[in-house]
Amino acid sequence: MPEFGLTQNDWFFRSYDETVEADLDFPGEIVFDEQAAKRIKDRWRGNGTTGIGGDAFDDEAPTQRIKPALKEEILIRRPKPTALRSRFLLLQQWEGCVMEVGEDSFLSIVYDQTNPKNSPEEVRLLIDDVPRGDFPLLAPGAVFYWSIGYNDMSNGQRLRSSVISFRRLPAWGRKDISRIKKKSAQLLSFLTDSNQTHQNVASE
Repeated sequence: MPEFGLTQNDWFFRSYDETVEADLDFPGEIVFDEQAAKRIKDRWRGNGTTGIGGDAFDDEAPTQRIKPALKEEILIRRPKPTALRSRFLLLQQWEGCVMEVGEDSFLSIVYDQTNPKNSPEEVRLLIDDVPRGDFPLLAPGAVFYWSIGYNDMSNGQRLRSSVISFRRLPAWGRKDISRIKKKSAQLLSFLTDSNQTHQNVASE
């Protein structure tokens, strides 16, 4: 029905009992306005193949009313499907740099973006957790983001998710990786010495 701007999948006919007026409570929108009703009436008057005859319309009545003592059909616009929406509630996020890539996992150093005061950590993550589209980026020096949070689905379900995404910018070079390793070793040595000193003081 091009005159309404509708495709066949956008509309359907609904029958009404002989004394029933157009019911506005059901899903869908009655598309009979003044001009639409006139165009349908002019085109289909007396055409029995459509299920709508000229007598189905009362010229003196509102266009959303059908004549009593008739059982006819009204053109209804189908309700548009609601787009499924979900949202991600971020709990923790790290920025990481790949150090080594193994057969089924990769070693990396991650920096806490949620709590920047926290020290860098060395972690090993599974390659299976990397999106397939990011596989070509998985190499020493590659920068990625590791996010943990809740994925709230449109149906009300909440799922805890761990998401890894690689940055599509120039990767860190070997000098950067060497510098990170050196700082990490210094930090580890400092933390180890501090912990040992604390234990010695506590034992005294």
